[in-house]
Amino acid sequence: MAGGSSLEGNGEWELIRNTLASHIAYVIPPPRPLSNLFLLSLLPVAAWFTLRPFLDPPPPLPVLFIAIDFSILAFPAALYFIPALGPRFIQANLKGRDLLKVYNNPIPESQGLVCASIYILLLILFIPFPFSNTVGSLPESKKTLDGL
Repeated sequence: MAGGSSLEGNGEWELIRNTLASHIAYVIPPPRPLSNLFLLSLLPVAAWFTLRPFLDPPPPLPVLFIAIDFSILAFPAALYFIPALGPRFIQANLKGRDLLKVYNNPIPESQGLVCASIYILLLILFIPFPFSNTVGSLPESKKTLDGL
């Protein structure tokens, strides 16, 4: 650059910017963690939604209970896998920089792939439920319910 400052040529500008970024980095608040009690309370709720179609009297739409169960289980899975896979995305060069911040810490991009993978996996696991009568049928009542 023709009209650049004298700091650009000898690397002092990078030193000043990195020093400033290291002093400002403590201002960034960490993500708010959810309580362990809340996350552990999701497991019995999900188990109830799984077992409810098998209890007498069966609900009118037993597949709806399975869908709610899968969505409850997808929440902690996404909550765990997104931060856990962030450094892997940075290593794979799927990273970016927030242009409105003064620090240059890379942030992982394409984190939607994690949620999409969880969604596709649960969608594949959900396929048998709407098309089977076993979810809504009880052996002792000899009554079968359609999935949808």
